[in-house]
Amino acid sequence: MLLAFHTGDETLRLPELWGRSISVEWFLFPTLEIRRSLVTAQFVVKEVIERGPYAPEVEAQTNRAYIFARKPLQQEK
Repeated sequence: MLLAFHTGDETLRLPELWGRSISVEWFLFPTLEIRRSLVTAQFVVKEVIERGPYAPEVEAQTNRAYIFARKPLQQEK
């Protein structure tokens, strides 16, 4: 599984993006909390990647995380 999300611990409400009015909320999640939830759900976390935002004209200015995980193999249970 690849899980991608915005990182943090808040909800962002932006009135505009890329010069246009919007009505969007971003829910930010702490990477460690998501990782712990996956482990609790018995996923094997293979890799965690975090990155900062690309340029403002490309995307919203929030940090991102990507977690690669899988269910355990039969012999790993």
